[in-house]
Amino acid sequence: MSFGGFCKSFIRCQSVNPSLVARQIVFLQDTTHMQYQKFFLLITLSALLMACADQPLRDPVVVSSDPGKTVYETKACNACHSSDGTTLSGPSFLNLFGSQVALADGTTVTADEAYLKESITNPSAKIVKGFPNVMPSYVFSDADFAAFIAYIKTLKAP
Repeated sequence: MSFGGFCKSFIRCQSVNPSLVARQIVFLQDTTHMQYQKFFLLITLSALLMACADQPLRDPVVVSSDPGKTVYETKACNACHSSDGTTLSGPSFLNLFGSQVALADGTTVTADEAYLKESITNPSAKIVKGFPNVMPSYVFSDADFAAFIAYIKTLKAP
C-alpha cells in the first residue's frame, strides 16, 4: 500500500476534509528530506486524530447482551441472514426454527437443531431453494451453538 493509500484509509470519520489531507499527502511525497516527511506525517496524523476524537466510527461494533445475538453478530451471520424477514444473500432467520424449509433438490426438511448444526458446519449438504451455495462452513463451540439456537428460537413474527 502506498503512503497516500494508507493515509486515505486512515480517514474514518466524516469531519475530516479529504482535500486538505490530499494536499498534505502530495506535499509529503514531494518532500525530499526525511526529517520533514516524519514531522509532517506526525502533524497530519495528529490533526486527523484530533478531528476524529469526538466523532463516532462509521462501523461501530455493537455487542448484544443476548449471547446468541452476540454469536449471530460476531460470526457475521447477519451479513447474509436477516433476523427480520428481509431477504439477503441467505435465508432469513425470522420464523425459521421449527418451520419446513424447501430445499433446492425438491425435498423439505424441518429446521430443528440438527438441521441448523449441519447447515453451519456443512452448508453445502442441504441448499435452501432460491439461494446460492456460497456459505462457508463454520465451527461453533457447544456453548456458542446453544446460545445461537436459543436466539434463533426467539425470532418469531408478532
